Amino acid sequence: MKILKQTAFLAALGLVNASAVTVFIGDAFADGATVSGGPSTDSSNNGDITYAFYNNTYSNLSGADQLVTIENVNFFANLVSGSDVTAFVAILSGTGTAGADYSVISVSNAISATAGLNNVAYAGSNASFTLADGDTLVTGFHQDGRIVAFDNGGTVDYLSTGGNAIPGSTPGALTSDTNFGLTRTYSFNVELDVNPIPEPSSALLLGLGGLALLRRRR
Repeated sequence: MKILKQTAFLAALGLVNASAVTVFIGDAFADGATVSGGPSTDSSNNGDITYAFYNNTYSNLSGADQLVTIENVNFFANLVSGSDVTAFVAILSGTGTAGADYSVISVSNAISATAGLNNVAYAGSNASFTLADGDTLVTGFHQDGRIVAFDNGGTVDYLSTGGNAIPGSTPGALTSDTNFGLTRTYSFNVELDVNPIPEPSSALLLGLGGLALLRRRR
């Protein structure tokens, strides 16, 4: 009974929320954690390279702020030439005919890839953050060689090499360089846990109600 009482109390405070949802963003969002491999690797782009997936996003249309926690990075590697994949999550600032602009809010630690399916718990900067109502989240990755598999078709923002790597600190700006709208679909996604943030007044009322409920049961 103690556990049930504690759960009821936390729920009344808004700390346990039945409305929490799991969301996948990135090219392979529909695959969830079981990302399957495309037939190709970056043989023509063998080097430090960054991509973003501005068409496969999550938008907060709830009418209130949300708490977002980045849980996992999922990708498929056909051939590991190079070793590291670094994921990032950003606010999509805008798109146009020449490219897209991103405000990067979280960057993962370097992930040492292995051939086949990679499911990696997210570790990095700012892994939990508040997403304002109306904002759109996008994900992408930087790789130091030919690692993440892809299919031809689809749309990806190819951010190129050199000075357009992921910012070293967050938040940081990231802007399209070349080949905006590259026709590829990468075997990559990021898993997010999305929770509503109760208004302070609502949380207080719920908390008082939960305390009253526990007292009546004792």
